[in-house]
Amino acid sequence: MIIQLILAATMAQATPTTPAAPAPAATPAPAASNPADADKKVEAPKITKLPSGVEIEDTQVGTGYEVKAGGAVVAHYRGTFKETGVEFDSSFKRNEPIPFPLTRVIKGWQEGIPGMRIGGKRKLTIPAAMAYGDKDATDRDGKIIIPKNSDLIFEVELVNALEIEDLKVGDGKVCPESATVKLHYRGTLKDGGAEFDSSIGKEPAEFPLPSLIRGWQLGVPGMKVGGKRKLTIPWQFGYGEAGSPPMIAAKADLVFEIELLDLPGAK
Repeated sequence: MIIQLILAATMAQATPTTPAAPAPAATPAPAASNPADADKKVEAPKITKLPSGVEIEDTQVGTGYEVKAGGAVVAHYRGTFKETGVEFDSSFKRNEPIPFPLTRVIKGWQEGIPGMRIGGKRKLTIPAAMAYGDKDATDRDGKIIIPKNSDLIFEVELVNALEIEDLKVGDGKVCPESATVKLHYRGTLKDGGAEFDSSIGKEPAEFPLPSLIRGWQLGVPGMKVGGKRKLTIPWQFGYGEAGSPPMIAAKADLVFEIELLDLPGAK
């Protein structure tokens, strides 16, 4: 699937709708209607063109968390060629939204997704230079999926995102991606708020970030020692479809409140 190609691009994924039911016959407007109403026009969605040439069109503005640059999202997508309109891939057909960090996708997505809110739908028109450039994108068998120099269109629906909220910004060292961290934390279920684990009142926890769930690997780096951060983690970046019984059910979204105390061994 093409998301594998998108994720691999660092080495160089609008909901489809079923045919609408026929609309009922229009009822003639009452004679007393204000004639001025007939002159009102429905404004077309605003298209923003970035300096890179990427065009952004919000077809539905979400109401949830706003994704920041470098964030991590769970999204549905449909990709077509701008020139022909031919579809080359769609997560909707697999009924499987895709989780991924923005740092590992094509530049057009890195620029075009930030600013979206959960629940929103956005159309991205991406010039070849911000997609796969002058190289063919192939599948594992070597079959060309996206020819070189192809301008692409993606219709994206933001299903969920890793939410990061700094409750207190620290004044110490900045946590890198591969750090060993010493911290206090409290974990609760997003649905219901039940606590499933906590270091509060105990010795601080210490562990290397690469050994933890993906939500921590993506959400803790960038914190400063002394800071406190709240992470709301979609199940795709947590314990997945299986969960971690008996406390964490299958497909459970999680909330962690973290206080970063130290970075043992950091220079």
